[in-house]
Amino acid sequence: MDDILENDAPEKPKCLNCGGKMPRKATFCPHCGQRNNQGKVSMKELLRRFWSNFSHLDSKFVKMCWQLLIPGKVTIEYFAGRQKRYPHPVQFFFVIMFFFLLLYSKLSDNNQSGLNMTGNNKEFSIGTQTVKKGDQDIKINNINFFESIQRYVMGRALRRAVDSLPVEWRTTTTREAVDSVVTLVNGPWEQQVILLQSIGQDSGAAPGSIDTIPLNFVDRQIKISIDDMVNLTPDQIIEKYGLTSWLDRILIKQGIKSLKDSSNLIRTYTGSFGWTILILIAVMSLVLYLLYWRRKRFYVEHFVFLMHQNSGAFLLLSIGILISKILALEDQPLVPLLLIGWIAIALLIAMKRFYQQSWPKTILKWVIYSLLYFVGFCLIFIMSLLTVFLIF
Repeated sequence: MDDILENDAPEKPKCLNCGGKMPRKATFCPHCGQRNNQGKVSMKELLRRFWSNFSHLDSKFVKMCWQLLIPGKVTIEYFAGRQKRYPHPVQFFFVIMFFFLLLYSKLSDNNQSGLNMTGNNKEFSIGTQTVKKGDQDIKINNINFFESIQRYVMGRALRRAVDSLPVEWRTTTTREAVDSVVTLVNGPWEQQVILLQSIGQDSGAAPGSIDTIPLNFVDRQIKISIDDMVNLTPDQIIEKYGLTSWLDRILIKQGIKSLKDSSNLIRTYTGSFGWTILILIAVMSLVLYLLYWRRKRFYVEHFVFLMHQNSGAFLLLSIGILISKILALEDQPLVPLLLIGWIAIALLIAMKRFYQQSWPKTILKWVIYSLLYFVGFCLIFIMSLLTVFLIF
């Protein structure tokens, strides 16, 4: 009789999310935790879940932000078994990097955009509103480098067109009239190109016409006619100049592409910076593993330690950018110098607290780590720039 009653009993419901069997009157699935709502979600439930998730993440995020300012605290807490109190280290790192790069990009866009070169008391900025040459300020609005080259080539072509006119029209008056019109229309662009040519020259040298543009890649340089740069495609340039090396071909194609779309190239460089730092952290975690191999710590412990340290460093730099912006201190080196100094000191204190070695040993390892970090950053950053240039 009991077997008959059990067979006649209704089958236990299954969770629509994970498929596991649930108690008949259960509100939540014991396997995945989803509410048993038969697939129907009310507005009240939707808002409740949104607020619960947002407030939970927000409290974790804010708590970790201010605790990262205490050297070593978050990492010590994390490996003391209190991981649920803090966001995932990698996830938090990319959130901080996103805000840092966003603030840095906005500050860079406001101060200077595009290409900047200095030399012999001359300053040349492309994409900004002011070009300085000595004591002279030339106001130019939103002009990029390749557009300047195009306008310059166009102006030269118009001036040369006078030579194709009938003889009776090739007068001094005609040349002056054409020159005046071209200068009126293309003046700001041509001034930029002439200033570009004058940079690097001796102060007494008179600027003349620009005929070639050098494309540089590591130790290689290819000079391309300015007219070819504007009028020919990269493949046509490769064929005309007889370039057979694969490196020369890449240099031509990527170099011209970066000149035509320099702002997008800079954004790509900026976007790759977070991954550059992540690779650096992975490498430097191995350095800490070797420096502290007698402490018998796992590699992941060093990795999380550096994730927290770098997150705290970029959090401080983001705060510094905001302070510099609010107080109009963008051109003052004091704020970044103070922040970099504190970041270095905070790393020393964090290493002392987390690895619990004597001060002499900690200071020695801090110096070794700092030197290797600087070298590693330079190498990985250069490799990142070259990689972005090649695949851009």
